[in-house]
Amino acid sequence: MLRRLVSVCVVLALASAAVNDAHKDTRSDKTDKTESLSASSDGSSSHSSDATPSRSSDTSRSLSPSTLPEFITVPLSIPSDDIYYNAYVTDDAGTSIGVRVDLVQPDLWFLNGAVLPNCSTLNSSASIGSAGCYVGDAFTPTTSAPSSSTYNIPYPNGISAQGSPYTANLTIGGGGGHLALDDFGFVLASSTNMHSGGLGLAPHPYASGLLDVLVSEGLVAGHGYSIYFGGKRNGTSGSLLLGAVDKSFYSGSLYQYPPVAYTGWDDNGDQRALPIVMLDKIILYNSVTRRQATLYGNESIPVLLDSRYGYSYLPLDTVIQLAVQTNAYYSSKSNRWIVKCSDIEDSHATVNLTFGPLNVPVPLTSLLVDAMMDNNYLYFSSGDRACFLNVLPNTRLGYTALGLPFITQMYLVMDNDGGHVGIANKNEDVDLDYDLDDDAKAFKGNASKLSVGNFSTNVSAQYIHSGTIPFATPVTYSENRTLTFAPSNITNTELIPSRFSAVIIQSGEIYITVPDSYTEKNSSSTPASTSKSDGMAIAYSSRNLSPIFWAILLAGLSLGICLS
Repeated sequence: MLRRLVSVCVVLALASAAVNDAHKDTRSDKTDKTESLSASSDGSSSHSSDATPSRSSDTSRSLSPSTLPEFITVPLSIPSDDIYYNAYVTDDAGTSIGVRVDLVQPDLWFLNGAVLPNCSTLNSSASIGSAGCYVGDAFTPTTSAPSSSTYNIPYPNGISAQGSPYTANLTIGGGGGHLALDDFGFVLASSTNMHSGGLGLAPHPYASGLLDVLVSEGLVAGHGYSIYFGGKRNGTSGSLLLGAVDKSFYSGSLYQYPPVAYTGWDDNGDQRALPIVMLDKIILYNSVTRRQATLYGNESIPVLLDSRYGYSYLPLDTVIQLAVQTNAYYSSKSNRWIVKCSDIEDSHATVNLTFGPLNVPVPLTSLLVDAMMDNNYLYFSSGDRACFLNVLPNTRLGYTALGLPFITQMYLVMDNDGGHVGIANKNEDVDLDYDLDDDAKAFKGNASKLSVGNFSTNVSAQYIHSGTIPFATPVTYSENRTLTFAPSNITNTELIPSRFSAVIIQSGEIYITVPDSYTEKNSSSTPASTSKSDGMAIAYSSRNLSPIFWAILLAGLSLGICLS
């Protein structure tokens, strides 16, 4: 697929400028919060040889300070009834289409509105779960596909999307400015188990991705990006900085981690750079009692960071340790771990992730999502509201991965050329000047460009070059490990101790069949998570989700894989 940038509209204000006019999002209701998969995650994927050109030569170029353009920031939005980060791409008809930020695949792709229905037109959760449909807006072509070849978008995680290569005049961004992408290539999916497309940021095997275009046009110095995950405070969302790092987005030190090899996926192609890092420890810590419990700490383990996961996938022993500390129980009916919401909400506990010299604290409340079955909230027989823990054993996915509940506490940098990953604690005080109108579902943003960098150490932003992440302190690994993408095993529950699975769900109520004396004893041994004090706000509450979301979620609950 030929991808060509004809013009770049530099109507973006400097970072210090006032917020520009809002960019209206004409999408309808955004509702897919944790789409589950109907396909196996065997990692199979391919690129049709006649659907894409051969790999072009390296297009990286050296940019001197005098020739550097201003940095480009793409605003990211989280709809009020969602948790996933969207970039917005506008077609020739003026339709603004939300696409998920994809860290592990290289293509821009949309759902085909001429073939697939809107999920809101389907009547049941079974229909939504079994049939392909889109949420929000889709791309509706006005011409036939230029090729009859089928292009399979490469994912390692069970996401399936096949379609035809197209080109069109598109713009990306919003608010104060945008990138005009004329005659830009993308994939139009007519068959998929997802309800939203994606903006691929991984290295493209044919050098025809968005970052390739920016490099070839001299707009960035190398293939890289950084992401600030702003959360849902006051409707703000996040920021995707193409080809650069902004110091104002993180606090403390930024660390650069070396590439981690992987196997079991894309073995016949090049090892594309993926955001894989070595995780050393997971500690549950209570800031009130100052007591802690080790959830994981045996040896370093490679983990994939993926923004299309609403759940995280960790070793079973780690999940069981978390269940012990939170008094959670496993339900085979829902294939989820269930906990009393108040036990977590009233705690001052954090889950601390250790990556070498970096410690990333994550509020324990971030691991909660409302428990629902059959379109009804679940309650314990005591009347306490029930929540699911959004952590599952890594056998469900086939490998270890951290999803949004964890990575949204990080400032994430990726150097695709050198394969390096940069991580820092995010700056909680960043004001992105983005807003989301809950009633109109209209996205408003200020897509600011930052001040021009000059490669000195006293500027707030600098370009990512091959092999170098600016401002970062390099970290080395004492031993080399490999991430293995293995087939998922969603039925492997026999290793869960029976005392954690003594749960009966009936008519919307949860009954624990173990004796109360055991429950009390178990709860009293969990100082890291059950200390009663002022509650913390849940980072990923799902109080106001639409019926379509619940239909999507419930249709796939038994699958055990929660993606976007």
